Amino acid sequence: MTIRPATVDEAPQVVEMAARFIAQTAYASLLAGTTPERLSRVYDSLIAGGGVVLVAEGSDGRFDGFLALAVVEHPLSGGRCAVELGWWVEPRARCAHLGTELLIRGEAWARAEQLGDIKMVEPFGSPQIGRAYVAKGYEPVETVWRKTLGTV
Repeated sequence: MTIRPATVDEAPQVVEMAARFIAQTAYASLLAGTTPERLSRVYDSLIAGGGVVLVAEGSDGRFDGFLALAVVEHPLSGGRCAVELGWWVEPRARCAHLGTELLIRGEAWARAEQLGDIKMVEPFGSPQIGRAYVAKGYEPVETVWRKTLGTV
């Protein structure tokens, strides 16, 4: 297994995997309007310098997972940080601690970019992810609440 930054020409593979991530998780209802075109634009912006998409490539050439991190500037402090946009491991590859390896490589990338911190998401109803973060030295910061106000 090789973990590396994705390239521009790998967009179709990553976009397809990101679409599976959305469809197979609780994000399906939250991100119902997400299109492959929008995913491609986000991918392109990350690859162009707005962040990174790390892919886990198996010996067969298929991607078994990804971690997408955007670089953002905090509006109050001005500090730059990495923010998770998506983190997914294909079901066939979940027994190999691949998610942890992607996270470790994401942290290394953020350090190399001299970012102040990295913000990862714990989906509601997934306390095992929160426990894994704590084991890796993360601390909980806040809970985000959402209310749908209608179509804009």
